[in-house]
Amino acid sequence: MAESNNLDYMAEDMPENEQYFTTDYSESKGNNDGWWVALLLMCIVFGPRTAPGSALPPVRLSDFLVFFMLIIRWQKTHALYGGFLFSPRIRLFSIFMFILAGVLTFSTILGTLGGRYPFYIKNYFIPLVFIQSAVIAAITASFTFGHKQTMQLAKGVLFISAIASVFSLVQRFTPYLLSGLVERFYSIDYESLDIATEGTGSRVVGTFGNPNVWGACLVMLGSISIPTFIHMKGVIKLAALIVYMITGLAILYTTGSRSSVIALMAVSIFAIILSFRGKAIIWILIAAPLLFFFFLWIRANVDSIPINPRMKDFIKGEQTIDEGIASRYSLWQGSLDAIEGSYIFGVGGSYLSIRAQLSDNGYIQMLLRTGLVGLGVYLLMLIGLLFRGVKAFLREKESYFRCLMLLSLMVLVCHMLFEIVADFFFSVQYTAMLGVFMGLLCSSLRASIDADSSQYYNLI
Repeated sequence: MAESNNLDYMAEDMPENEQYFTTDYSESKGNNDGWWVALLLMCIVFGPRTAPGSALPPVRLSDFLVFFMLIIRWQKTHALYGGFLFSPRIRLFSIFMFILAGVLTFSTILGTLGGRYPFYIKNYFIPLVFIQSAVIAAITASFTFGHKQTMQLAKGVLFISAIASVFSLVQRFTPYLLSGLVERFYSIDYESLDIATEGTGSRVVGTFGNPNVWGACLVMLGSISIPTFIHMKGVIKLAALIVYMITGLAILYTTGSRSSVIALMAVSIFAIILSFRGKAIIWILIAAPLLFFFFLWIRANVDSIPINPRMKDFIKGEQTIDEGIASRYSLWQGSLDAIEGSYIFGVGGSYLSIRAQLSDNGYIQMLLRTGLVGLGVYLLMLIGLLFRGVKAFLREKESYFRCLMLLSLMVLVCHMLFEIVADFFFSVQYTAMLGVFMGLLCSSLRASIDADSSQYYNLI
């Protein structure tokens, strides 16, 4: 009995990290945790929504699932991980997101009190987007991932990617279904978007209500096929390759999003270089000439290839990247001018001010809404996640864990690229989807640190 008491006192005197290793986590390990995360992601991407009123945000099916999983996971993980929303597993993401929500709320209050715009209750719903993303990340971070769970998640994401691509193609070839499906089940007024619904120039909006945001969703889903192909074994490697090609076709043909095509190529190269490290240069030297001649062939025959006209102009070089950035310069300059001296906390989250100043740049949009304070917090969060993620990935030896880290890292890199030419971070579905993978990234980072530390304590 005395020996047992001494052990208890020793555990109480241990630092937080050392206590973490003495806890038995067998109760938290679920055989189907990968399927649960895939189900949550599927509800975020495809779950229907409805608008209860003009002053209220849409209610989504995923909101009910998040609430249910929040209760279940909180009860199961609060004692195990030293907290839920601010546990060591998730605080690298959640703390920054809550700070951003607080800064945005404060700047909105300042804007209302200063007479910049009238009071609207809907303006104060915007910070909830960040809080919901942090909650979703905390839920996914609370799951335990081994080889089995990672395989489940990979299969689930491949299925979601394939369904999303088919959904895009159906919308592309049968635009009459848009009014019967998108408007009815997703509360999206397609006609008000001023996007062609017929002919070769039509662009699909998916379930996100915007072709560019939907394109970003497809890029994130499709890019996840690459880690699955590289780090998994068996039939799933072939399935990942097929899904990657189908998703790329859907992006190229249905959304007409040039940013999405560039982002997909960029993250693919990023994943190959990171996975193969020094060996990647050999594959790049082999693949680069083949891809170059393939691109020249496509460019010479682009008029006969049935892809979106926007992409044809991009491939033929009639609109270069510089011209695309130049077309956004006026929007960027307008957003910077709209701050009007509110550089510290920004102008807030008013829909009136944001509608007048759409920046098409997430970093400028963050500066516009939350000022230098919010932008600094935002950049610190993104850089911290990227730096720690790459460092942990290069150190990790287990193939399934490398797959989990890399697929989360690719979503993060996709987001950082899209923020240059788009401002999706304030979109509810997009940010919720981002939260799913940031939770997985933070959880895998923490597990990697714990594994290294436990090995160190075993040695001593």
